[in-house]
Amino acid sequence: MKKTCVFITLYLFVFFLLSCGLRTIPSGTISVRLTDGRQAKIEGFLAYDGNVLVCQDDRLDISSLQAGTYTLVLWGRAPESPEEYNDFLWVGPIELSRQDIISGKTLRPETWEPVEVSVEERGLTEGANESVKCFFARFIDARDTALYGPFPLNRAIAVHAEGIEGVVVQDLSTQTQVTQRIDWTRPDKRYTVDYVEEEISSLTVAFDRREVSPKSLRFTALPTEEGYMVYGGEAYFENETGLFELLFGQWEAYRWEASFYEAGTTYHIRSREPLRLDWSYLLTIDLGGALHLTKVGQPYYTINERIQIGFNDLIRDAYDHTVHILSENRDSRCFYVSLEREGQLVFSGRYAYDESFEYLLEDAGAYTLEITVDTEAWQGRINREYPFEVIKETGAFKIANSFGIGGWENIPDGFLWMTYEAMKQSHISAWIIDRRPDYVPTTLAVIEIAHEKRRDITLSIGTGNPESPNATKTFFNYVQHGGDLPFPENKIVLDITDLCPIQGETVTIGLYDSDINAETGTLLSFSIEITEGEGQSPIRTYYATGLPIATRNGQTVTVRIEGVQAPEARESNLTSKLFESSRLPTREELEAIERDHLKLEESPPIPSERWDTLYEQGAIRVIDAYVPENRRREGAVDLSTSKYFPPIGNQGDKNSCVAWSTGYYVTSYYNAWNHDLDLSGAEWIPAGGVGYPTEAYWDKLMSPDFIYHQINQGVDEGSAYIDAYQLIVDIGACVWGYKPYDLEDYTSYPSEMAWRNAPLHRQRHVNAEMNAIYYISCETDGDIDIFKNLLRDGYLFTIAVNSNFYSRLSQNDLWHTRNYDVILTNHANTVVGFDDEH
Repeated sequence: MKKTCVFITLYLFVFFLLSCGLRTIPSGTISVRLTDGRQAKIEGFLAYDGNVLVCQDDRLDISSLQAGTYTLVLWGRAPESPEEYNDFLWVGPIELSRQDIISGKTLRPETWEPVEVSVEERGLTEGANESVKCFFARFIDARDTALYGPFPLNRAIAVHAEGIEGVVVQDLSTQTQVTQRIDWTRPDKRYTVDYVEEEISSLTVAFDRREVSPKSLRFTALPTEEGYMVYGGEAYFENETGLFELLFGQWEAYRWEASFYEAGTTYHIRSREPLRLDWSYLLTIDLGGALHLTKVGQPYYTINERIQIGFNDLIRDAYDHTVHILSENRDSRCFYVSLEREGQLVFSGRYAYDESFEYLLEDAGAYTLEITVDTEAWQGRINREYPFEVIKETGAFKIANSFGIGGWENIPDGFLWMTYEAMKQSHISAWIIDRRPDYVPTTLAVIEIAHEKRRDITLSIGTGNPESPNATKTFFNYVQHGGDLPFPENKIVLDITDLCPIQGETVTIGLYDSDINAETGTLLSFSIEITEGEGQSPIRTYYATGLPIATRNGQTVTVRIEGVQAPEARESNLTSKLFESSRLPTREELEAIERDHLKLEESPPIPSERWDTLYEQGAIRVIDAYVPENRRREGAVDLSTSKYFPPIGNQGDKNSCVAWSTGYYVTSYYNAWNHDLDLSGAEWIPAGGVGYPTEAYWDKLMSPDFIYHQINQGVDEGSAYIDAYQLIVDIGACVWGYKPYDLEDYTSYPSEMAWRNAPLHRQRHVNAEMNAIYYISCETDGDIDIFKNLLRDGYLFTIAVNSNFYSRLSQNDLWHTRNYDVILTNHANTVVGFDDEH
């Protein structure tokens, strides 16, 4: 009875294993079946997470994997095919299901792309000696090309397309190679590879034998991204002179690698730049000579930055080619690193080529990094010292750029920082305008002008007696104007609420047409609209009669409208903290501002008479001190995190940085603050080289082009800060939707709707005397305090920097006194915050 029970128990256990456990043990493989059902002979591998599974016995065991997507490289042939040729190739991703891993996956080449390669008789010739071979190529990066093959010529090869980019044919007898790109969109995959004798020139590889004298050299030419055509491929040389001859084609660019073996060590010498054979039939590549370690690191770092050194490109020969040393005689970690601070060792270690040295710099002081490497037979031990300084400058301003996110910076957020000390050292100047939360335009002048040269026209509107007006407002009197381009065919709408109240008086428009150009124009229409606020239709409109009227060179023509009634501007707060904290500059200070303006490479010189006018009008005021209404004295303020701040934008290669700072950043922020608009959901969408903000916010963000096109003289060469802010104060700025930013356009004038929208976003004061542009030059700690106090009260300001120094930003995107020590500037940025501990 016991034996029977034991037998039944064993039987049930085995049945359980077969039905449950053993049945789910994976045993799958990848194999290839030919059309006739036979199993193909295969080689290759499958890559995953840095590991590889290699084919064995014409199968690839995948039973240890999980379901997912992997990279498969597989080639093979029919059982009867010659071993030196293959019939099919797969390079690309493969999806493996759980069922594939359990039961296996069979690939069938007849479903892949047929590709046929042939050669011309006059060039590469398939001879009986089988010296001509065909390969398929995958261009991995700027240094490496993977070749798979060889494959037979003049016969269709089954190729899985993904991952394969070119076809390579080599003629071993003549040491030549031709590479062509495969166009997978072409229905016919037949490629004829050819070259002619006239396309071949002689290249000499000259090895400088002063340090080491290799008797043999392997030289490999690889295609660059330029057309993927290479004449001349891999060649082996042996001689005693160091001069190695090779044939190459003209009009092509090559990457190359040379290598030789010496006393247990293999040396690889690589080109750092492509070699172009564009005209010479006798070209020499020099390599070899004394080895050295190239310059790495920076001369200055700041506290809590990391020094980072890679070794892959560190060793150079006498001609600045990269050298890799692979020795059988030593550990691969051949780079010895030591770091000293103030003469005391703080770190030492060993590294391999594919590793990098990193060290957190927590203490200020003078450091010396020393790197040593043993080059074995070539030159023995070589070393180099890299002195640098770690500095501590506490306190910095946060700055928004208009070059988009990434590319120009190290931390991809669109911002950089500048220390207080660097600001003072470089005498950074700032331009500021006031903001008004309750301004409503009520009186608009609507004008239509025909003139071929808009730079010639200056327009003024006054009230009362034309000979001695009560008030006058002038337009288009910029340092840089609209250029030698015509006025638009649409009407121009200008806000003249500044002139109110108008109590039954005469309103006169004057058009001055300069004699710079011979052309004259015509004032086609002029009217005045009285409105009750934003989006409201006019409650009254007054029209001028006697039009059209022609302009006259060097003279002012006038047109009047009688009996205009317009109410006083509706603003409740008549004070300005910014105005009360400022004063008119002295003549000497104005001359200093003029000299400061000459540092701006992106702005043209301002004529002296224009400076005189600005001085007489009180258009520029200087700030000596500013006590914020916000008395909390925070140690850090970041207005870019406010819901009122727009997303970081990208001006592209148009020279509109001033309009981006003053219009897109500053005026968008002020407008959102004025009306409590939430911009936090807006994003910048990259497209067409630059991009655009989220379309739902096009009615809330300001257009840089509305400003830039009016003040760039009709050419894309930048604009003046004072013009941009004067335009925003006098005219306003329209929203993005009425004048979207266009990278290819820098001349078109705004539409009538854009002109009508602009007054709603004027940053002006009801008191005309307070419509000033404010200026500060940062030279003292007191100036730093003014900047910080303005930011505490929510003011942004435009500064001028030198964009050539973005490449010198620290790892944390910081400019300090060592990496920003320049006076000349060429780019506008926007200060958005500060941090006393940064």
